[in-house]
Amino acid sequence: MPLNLPMFIGSFLILRKLGFTQSNLLRGIRFKQLFNFGIPLIVGLSHSYFAVKSGWFFFGTEMLWPMLIVMALYTALYSTFGVLSVAYYKRVIKDSL
Repeated sequence: MPLNLPMFIGSFLILRKLGFTQSNLLRGIRFKQLFNFGIPLIVGLSHSYFAVKSGWFFFGTEMLWPMLIVMALYTALYSTFGVLSVAYYKRVIKDSL
């Protein structure tokens, strides 16, 4: 086992010995990361929406397109981190089996 891999590889080894396949483990990791990244993304986007909506009220101007552009960039960057974390776990699972 390479030294640069995390300590939780033993968990994957145990799950593998219990009969879980690599695709089962990856499906679980994807669901976990969707939960870990999806809920904060939804909360952040809704916070942005309501913050800009209150800004419309105070400043008297509508900022729909800047808001949509920033939300799209935020979603793209945040999703990139989610995809990278799934790829990392995929490598860890592959190396542990």
